[in-house]
Amino acid sequence: MIPTEFKNEIIAELDLDYQDSENKATLSTSLVMVIHGKIENKWQFLEKIILKDKLDLSYLNEVFEKYKNKYLNKPKQIDYSDVQDPDDIPF
Repeated sequence: MIPTEFKNEIIAELDLDYQDSENKATLSTSLVMVIHGKIENKWQFLEKIILKDKLDLSYLNEVFEKYKNKYLNKPKQIDYSDVQDPDDIPF
């Protein structure tokens, strides 16, 4: 399941003039699937979607990178709540 906030953010990032929001949602879902490795060829998702007045798709790479950097490369939070002795925390 793709988090709604991720899809909504990517939809907002897409500079595409779609007639209906369903195509835009399909594209954003496909972008997330590409980023998470569910689709091997990152342009495969465009095969069934007609992009009007947008022949240069290079800006999509920026969307990929921004999403990856923001959500997939976040440092993991370590929970030290069960540490008994503060000297045991590895700093």
